[in-house]
Amino acid sequence: MIHIYREMYADNTSVFAQRLQKLRLEAGWSQAELGERIDLEQSEVSRLERNKRRPSYDVLTSLAAAFGVTTDYLMGRSDDRHPQREPVAQPGIKRVPVVGDISCGPPVIVSDNIEDYMALPESALPVGEIIAARVRGDSMERANLRDGVLALIRLQNIAEDRDIVAACIGEESTVKRLRHLDGFIALVPESDNPEHKPATYREEEVRIVGVVIGTIWG
Repeated sequence: MIHIYREMYADNTSVFAQRLQKLRLEAGWSQAELGERIDLEQSEVSRLERNKRRPSYDVLTSLAAAFGVTTDYLMGRSDDRHPQREPVAQPGIKRVPVVGDISCGPPVIVSDNIEDYMALPESALPVGEIIAARVRGDSMERANLRDGVLALIRLQNIAEDRDIVAACIGEESTVKRLRHLDGFIALVPESDNPEHKPATYREEEVRIVGVVIGTIWG
């Protein structure tokens, strides 16, 4: 499984710190006022502005929403402040849409709305249509799909035995390990939490949405 770490943003953190401070001053907010808006301590805002702390993905998206700019602008990957409905093509870069949460606990409905785009190197991604979705819950923690990480999902309607899949059962969705049985499909959790147990369905009851091919750590 591919793992794309925060270090891919290391060269951009100084630009981020400068743009964060500039946007805050333009808005007329103190560090404490900005912290209240995004549920962050003033000391943490100060560290971000002094380039002493890297922003997590959640903090980055919260800041972008507060200022009405893109995460790409904040991280110095674009000079265009304003969100675009369509991604801009860049050589060697694939812009992956970030959609609503995917459940790794009790199945929940996943929003189809695109919340943002992430610019990722094409060389780190397989061929196919890729989305990113936030993992919630602990039922797949032993597969490194811990609560809060972004799962990279290649959209496809078939999967091999033992693939980790995003699957829909009716209007609900979940992420689990796939096991093919005789005429049935088992969706198997990988967790130390005994509350999570495998669930078995008839093949026609399960619709495969995609296969998890990696994670992005926020």
